[in-house]
Amino acid sequence: MQRLMAGIQQVEWRRAGRLRFEQLPPELASLQQSINQLLDRIDDAVDEQRRFMADASHELRTPLAIVAGHANLLRRWGSKNARVWEPAVRNIVLEVERLQKLVDQLLTMSRLEEEKLPPVTEGIDQRGLEELFVRLSEDAAVLRPDLDMEAHVHLTPGARVAIERDRLRQVLVGLIDNAIRHTREGGWLLLAAREEGPMVRVSVSDNGEGIPADVLPHIFERFYRGDAARATGKGSGLGLAISKQLIEAYQGKIYVRSREGRGTTVIILLPTLRPMHMRDERSEE
Repeated sequence: MQRLMAGIQQVEWRRAGRLRFEQLPPELASLQQSINQLLDRIDDAVDEQRRFMADASHELRTPLAIVAGHANLLRRWGSKNARVWEPAVRNIVLEVERLQKLVDQLLTMSRLEEEKLPPVTEGIDQRGLEELFVRLSEDAAVLRPDLDMEAHVHLTPGARVAIERDRLRQVLVGLIDNAIRHTREGGWLLLAAREEGPMVRVSVSDNGEGIPADVLPHIFERFYRGDAARATGKGSGLGLAISKQLIEAYQGKIYVRSREGRGTTVIILLPTLRPMHMRDERSEE
């Protein structure tokens, strides 16, 4: 035990060496293995944090550089030339809005990691989902009146989805925005919800561009953007990562099925809340 304690005290932060003592009693050998596994997890967490900080810095640097460039144009020539100051001010406003959105997303991710959400007591029933879907469809129709939109909800009486309405709306707004941006003119969009055993399956489907097979495994990674998103400069690569964190915070799952050129379906599985008397009846059965 003294040898083991001495070895632990010599371990240094960041890519520390591992304990390599031999001929230890079984109990201490198991302890040594557990300590080494803990060090592995610490190193992985630090590496992830470093990648996150590097990616966040990169995302913040671009709009800041654009703002600084246009500000310099205004300082040199903008006061007397409307052809300079009008586009400069417009671009500065756009980039500041982009920065504000990115900062809000970063704060959301930080809160989700630090705070444990309270248990859901109300949830969303059939009528609540129908009203939410209607509102989302109306909002999407304003942006894309050419799309054929449908919404279907099938829950048993008394069943509720175990998530706060505003949180589900936040996730669906992002998914619908992705769908309408990547669906060709005259396409369709479908919102659906139905029970699947103890879960409710909520889905957003479209017949748009689809997601390339090499991109699909990475879409929930922070700051990851496919070639199309990078080319347009739109999005921060945080929307789907936040959606995943939110859904998992409510004990749910989210995954995507997509074929390039055929469309995409994002599927959310969330636990079902039922009135106490319905739970008792099922347990008796």
